[in-house]
Amino acid sequence: MADEPATTRFLNVDLDLRARSGLAELVRALEPTMSVMNHHGDFASLELHEQPEDIDDAMRRFVELIHALPPEVRALWDGCESRQMNIGIQAGAEPHSIGFGLSFHSMRLLVGIGAEVEFIVYGARSCANAPEALTPRGEP
Repeated sequence: MADEPATTRFLNVDLDLRARSGLAELVRALEPTMSVMNHHGDFASLELHEQPEDIDDAMRRFVELIHALPPEVRALWDGCESRQMNIGIQAGAEPHSIGFGLSFHSMRLLVGIGAEVEFIVYGARSCANAPEALTPRGEP
């Protein structure tokens, strides 16, 4: 039985933060609503507890969580050097081409919280015994 070709698909969105100070306090405030994937020194990577339906759903949920922060924690968010939404896409053999984008509404929401966007595309697997797709931060 031949293996079906892998399908190109949206994986998830990671929120990557860099801050010279206050990052540990910000991460603690976000932990009840987000999973901490990585945190060391001036860098933290988080993702939503529940898998979003699509990219726009993820952006809307992240923005809602940031808007809900108390003012003192929001000041820590605003003080971050970098607030980047990393959109993970797993490439596959099918379809030949597919688009992944952000709606105008999502872009406006992200600008409102000072967030940047990066698309990360993971290469298609070429053989059936290749490891499963990696998470957006390169972890199995």
